[in-house]
Amino acid sequence: MIKRREWRSKPCTRRFQRNADDNTWRESPTTWQIPFGRFTASAVSENGQTIYLAASASTQQKVADGTLIDVFAAPHRVFAVSSSSGQLLWQHDLTIGPKKSHANYSAEPINSLAIVPRTNKVAVALWDGRVAIVGP
Repeated sequence: MIKRREWRSKPCTRRFQRNADDNTWRESPTTWQIPFGRFTASAVSENGQTIYLAASASTQQKVADGTLIDVFAAPHRVFAVSSSSGQLLWQHDLTIGPKKSHANYSAEPINSLAIVPRTNKVAVALWDGRVAIVGP
């Protein structure tokens, strides 16, 4: 039996930013809803203004001996977050095929992210052997 964990948001706990003028920490008025799932990869834009995050949801699956294990499940998403404000800039859902090699035990649906130079896009390496280019 496969039990689905829903992709849901949990509120961010308090977030602080350092004020360079008076060298103090202040609570930020903006927060980003943190999605439930596993973050598997990250990258930073050339100018450091954007952080890209890859995440997948998970389900629990019963294996032959009756043990429940976590396995990746859709949706698979790439998020772009402002490094200064923490606000979500954009997100992109990806459709990913089955794992190409079952001998690769460390693989996640989104294996890695790499920025595309001089753009606001990111290259996404997928475990089905494809590469996706995503952006706003």
